[in-house]
Amino acid sequence: MQVNNPISPQGGINPRTKAYLQIGLIIGVVYVVYKVIKKEVEKQKILREMGNMNTITNNELGNSGGIVLQTQCQAFNPAPAAEALRDAMEDNCAYIFTCTDEDKIWNTLEGLDCDQRKCVRQYFNMHYGDGETLFQWFEGDLSGSDLARAKGYFDCDYVMPEEYL
Repeated sequence: MQVNNPISPQGGINPRTKAYLQIGLIIGVVYVVYKVIKKEVEKQKILREMGNMNTITNNELGNSGGIVLQTQCQAFNPAPAAEALRDAMEDNCAYIFTCTDEDKIWNTLEGLDCDQRKCVRQYFNMHYGDGETLFQWFEGDLSGSDLARAKGYFDCDYVMPEEYL
């Protein structure tokens, strides 16, 4: 019985052994890449469930992302309002300079009380923010008095000027 020697008679690696080593190396690299990607996907899933970690704040409005305490939002579903705000500011516009639908923003926010707006803000930051907060979206799409008006809806002590009501 003849045993395959990994060293060829000329002194190099046997071609069959070389092919097996190459296949093994490829399988090893693919496995390592698979494990790295799988770990990153699991990490992103956990972060999505926790919320956008960039939006955790410690201000009077409370936590605007991250771990959300559902006490004030249990009886209110903020998803439709948050989706309406996202749709009003998304970059899929037909016109060059008029991408933001301010009327849709105002109509969405006017029908809510201050606590409901906070819930919408939290929900938006967790599900639609794409790494940015609702206020950062406002700053990107609005300016001047429109920006002040949008942020004013979330300040419970702010008295909205009559021209906006």
